[in-house]
Amino acid sequence: FPLAMAPTVSNLEPLEAPVGNLSVTLTCTPAVRPEQRVMLLWGDRPIPVYQVSNPDKPGTSSQLTFRIREMLPAVYPVRLRVDGVDSLPVDFATEPWLIDPQQQVRITGQ
Repeated sequence: FPLAMAPTVSNLEPLEAPVGNLSVTLTCTPAVRPEQRVMLLWGDRPIPVYQVSNPDKPGTSSQLTFRIREMLPAVYPVRLRVDGVDSLPVDFATEPWLIDPQQQVRITGQ
C-alpha cells in the first residue's frame, strides 16, 4: 500500500514583509526529489516552486524558494503541497489548535 507522508515546513522566511512582490524561502523535510510536483499554498493561491536546493546528503531536507507577486496586506497561512499531500500548519500544542505563527506570513501596508 502506498503511504502518503506530509512534508514538514521549517525556517519560513520572511515572517513579515511589505506589500508588493515577495520571495519566500523555507526548508522542507523530507527532501524533495526532482520528479515530485511541488507548490506553495499561499492562503488560497497555488504558487509554483521557483528554485529547489537539495543538500549533498540525500533524504534530509530541501530549501525551496517561491516568488509571489502583488501581495496585499493580510496574514497568509503557508502550506506546502508535495505530490498532492499538504503540510500541516497547525500548532498542536495549543488548545484549541491554531495556525502555527511560524507557518504564516504577515504582509503589512508599506
